[in-house]
Amino acid sequence: MWTRRYAGILVAVFLASTASGLNRPSIAYFVRYTLHGSVLAAAGLTSGFMTGRALASVLGGFLGDLSRRIRWILASTPVFFASLIAYTIPSMDSVGAILVLMGLWGLLAGFTWPSVQTITAHLAKPRSNTALSIYFAIGTVGIAFGNKLFGLLHASYAAMIRWSSVLMFLAGVTLLISTIGVETPEAGGRRLARNIARAARHGLIVWVLVAAFTVGMLSGLMREYFYIYAHEIFGTTKQDLGNILLLTGLAGAAVGLVAGRLGDIRGLPIALTSVLLGAALGGIGIGMASGLWSLLAFYLLAGASSRASMPLTRNATLVEGAGGGAIVGLSNAINNLGMIVGPMIGGALYGYKPLGPRLPYIIVGALLVLVAIGYWLVRPRQGGKVVVVGA
Repeated sequence: MWTRRYAGILVAVFLASTASGLNRPSIAYFVRYTLHGSVLAAAGLTSGFMTGRALASVLGGFLGDLSRRIRWILASTPVFFASLIAYTIPSMDSVGAILVLMGLWGLLAGFTWPSVQTITAHLAKPRSNTALSIYFAIGTVGIAFGNKLFGLLHASYAAMIRWSSVLMFLAGVTLLISTIGVETPEAGGRRLARNIARAARHGLIVWVLVAAFTVGMLSGLMREYFYIYAHEIFGTTKQDLGNILLLTGLAGAAVGLVAGRLGDIRGLPIALTSVLLGAALGGIGIGMASGLWSLLAFYLLAGASSRASMPLTRNATLVEGAGGGAIVGLSNAINNLGMIVGPMIGGALYGYKPLGPRLPYIIVGALLVLVAIGYWLVRPRQGGKVVVVGA
């Protein structure tokens, strides 16, 4: 029974991710080239979305730990409203209004995806790292497929955004069928707060959250900011961008599967350190690239590594019993905060050419190196156990 539910979740993730891969560059180009918005405004699409997602992730994770029925609702219902927002955006002629809608869209995503990830982790326990790595690999392939569609389709940006809304609606239906009725831990408010507080004081959890934030900074710079950066600094075409994002998605899926399995076999610290260092090298390389091929190579490395970090930093079984959903929500929120900060830094520095557009990647890459070695310099006494808090 759980395998059918898990398969349904994977189908929904693929549909929603394909929609995301199609609509994110479409919305960025719509804002920049149809509405003639600034680079800061285009990069702000990520920041606005992630602001909403960060706020909702924590609240949604906490509410889901209090009541699994709430988690069932949050795992599907917001997707239908997000589909409506996507359909509405092309009719807007105000960049500010679109930024507001992106924030609302982020709120809905913050309620949905941490809830789905928590359900997935508990469905597949004790192989939760592997199950989540498959989950994120499917999502990565879906995004890559959507990115390729963006490059291939001869349609207006508005049409592609609206087509993506249909895929999102279908994802919502599939999630509703697959997640309702799944048993996940729940607890009263006091006990839940005690579990979360104990987890927050654990060295491994703190390191995972710091890693999630720093990877988020790089991930934020690899979305709308990168679409503009690659086009205006390296002359990439719409088709070039679709191909780059497709290859990165496929590489991210493969590396994510390996990282998830490595986390189950060798432990979280080794697996996460490896992908952090890969992301660091890729980020620094993007900032120092001299041509399209070197840009592609480093973007592949950075994208694959940052995607591979997701199953390792968003695993509800890091906390045994009630409280795992809140930790997943907190990890999502902190990662989203990183995605807010990264594009804001990029947008602020972009005008200081020739080095300004490149500096954000180099800065974040250096921070990732520090985070990667930080765990081993201040190693928790627990030695990297995955399950750290009892029920």
